[in-house]
Amino acid sequence: DDAAVTSPAVQDVKAGAEAEEQGEDLDLCLDLKGKQKLAEDLVDYLVSRAELCEKELAAEKRSNRALEMSLEMEKTKVAQLQQQLFLFAHQAGYQLTMEAEDGTAVPAAGTAGAHAGPPLGQASTKPTGTNQMQLQ
Repeated sequence: DDAAVTSPAVQDVKAGAEAEEQGEDLDLCLDLKGKQKLAEDLVDYLVSRAELCEKELAAEKRSNRALEMSLEMEKTKVAQLQQQLFLFAHQAGYQLTMEAEDGTAVPAAGTAGAHAGPPLGQASTKPTGTNQMQLQ
């Protein structure tokens, strides 16, 4: 389906193939100056195309850097919220556990000595004293 193909690269290849077919006749008709002009035009086109690609690449790199910075900011926010959660849970008398990379439960930092409570991610209504806390 030739009409459905809209990619510039595919169009360039098709144009190149057509030009090659006509190029055999063109080679016989062009003198040295004509061939030099054709080569110069081709080089100019390729240089402008390379510059355009470099600009697009630079824009993509900037976008990628911005996304990476946003991701780092969100990771920092998550870490701060986790610290606050552990602090509030500790103050309420619960000990939260974090899951280590190997899947084992590890007491959260700063909760040593707190009353035993449910692991993080599980709900509990077990009170310690008069405080009740439900975690999900």
